[in-house]
Amino acid sequence: MRGLKSTIALAVVLIGLGAYIFLVERQRPASDLPEKEDMFAVEADAIEEMTVTATLGERTVLRKSDGEWQVVEPIATDADPTAPGTITSGLATLEIDSVLEENPASVADYGLDPPKIEVAFRAAGASEPFRLLLGDKTPTGAGMYAKRNDEARVLLVSPFIDTVYNKTLFDLRDRRVLQFERVDVNAIEIVDGGSTVAFAKRTDTEWDLIEPLQARGDYGAIEGVLGALAATEVQQFIAQEPESLAEYGLDKPTVTVKVAGPKTDRTLLIGNAMTGTRYAKDSGRPGVFTVGDNLLGDIRKDVSGFRRKDVFDFRTFTANRVSFARGGETMTLERSAGEDGQDVWKLGDRTLETVDAEDPLTKFSNLRADGFEANLPAALSEPELVISASFDDEERTEEVRFGVDGDTVYAARDREPGAAKIPKTAFDEAVAALDALKE
Repeated sequence: MRGLKSTIALAVVLIGLGAYIFLVERQRPASDLPEKEDMFAVEADAIEEMTVTATLGERTVLRKSDGEWQVVEPIATDADPTAPGTITSGLATLEIDSVLEENPASVADYGLDPPKIEVAFRAAGASEPFRLLLGDKTPTGAGMYAKRNDEARVLLVSPFIDTVYNKTLFDLRDRRVLQFERVDVNAIEIVDGGSTVAFAKRTDTEWDLIEPLQARGDYGAIEGVLGALAATEVQQFIAQEPESLAEYGLDKPTVTVKVAGPKTDRTLLIGNAMTGTRYAKDSGRPGVFTVGDNLLGDIRKDVSGFRRKDVFDFRTFTANRVSFARGGETMTLERSAGEDGQDVWKLGDRTLETVDAEDPLTKFSNLRADGFEANLPAALSEPELVISASFDDEERTEEVRFGVDGDTVYAARDREPGAAKIPKTAFDEAVAALDALKE
């Protein structure tokens, strides 16, 4: 009985303690932690000039002009598109974790004389320039010693901010091999030795191959070239003002790539190999640099690799009317809207179940080439099947002829050279689905 009373008494005490804590915490401010002091009272967009001195003493000066950052020392060149903004944002949001010493006898023990990293900057409207000095990390690695402007105080800041400010010229300059925006490009030309491959953009989602032959372009393969050019960065800057391009193989480049459009016209020259890299140059800028040898693999393809593999442009949901001419007989599938707004498919006067009508259309529209023949095969002189399609609200039409030679099926499109080679199994399945509509 005594044990039960003790348990009840303990429970009462715990309930009372919990209620007290709840009431006290409820009345306490959201945070008892002191508000941290900003390192600088500055807006990121107001910073107009910076001098960044990295760990090994390399000094880079950047200046903003018309809203864009430029490197002005030790050379004049374009700045990296993002690095200066990362630094200015960091300066505007940097907070002091704590004050370690108000008047230290010496700051050398903290790695601040001289500092490991220094960022001096000027902001619009400020009467004096600002300085951020960063020294060693604390023995536990929980903080980093810092000083602000010409103050005596030694401060503690986050130990990770050195990665934001420890930037060399290489880090701060524009390392893109070509400066362009992908959306501005509507023409590409690749000259590789004695051969030229060229493309022109027809719509936002369609490219045409225009040289050495005219055909529909493979959107993924062509956009892959643009993607590789946009993503590739300089591996090493070799010479800012080269005396001659011949020693780098850039007087007669191995490959030349040109991207053009209403707002852009850039050309990349790729020259001799050098230990897994290639010498290269943007023809519109001074300086020779190196790029990874893999860039050539990204842009070098046989012309067939840039041809669109889809035999048809129409899709089941875009088709309005599709005719199949075979063996002296023509079957025509036509789509219209029913009273309930749903698609109605007819074969002649006969209304079909949607799933039945769309089965052959899906199978034919999904046919893809696994290779191309440069010349028109004899099997296409008397086609086994000719398909004519009207689609996109009858704004577009296309015609494809199919010929069979043993186990090989060829498909030829109107106004395109040669023929595509089609897997016979897929072709036979599509024909079987079409024949099923007769039953």
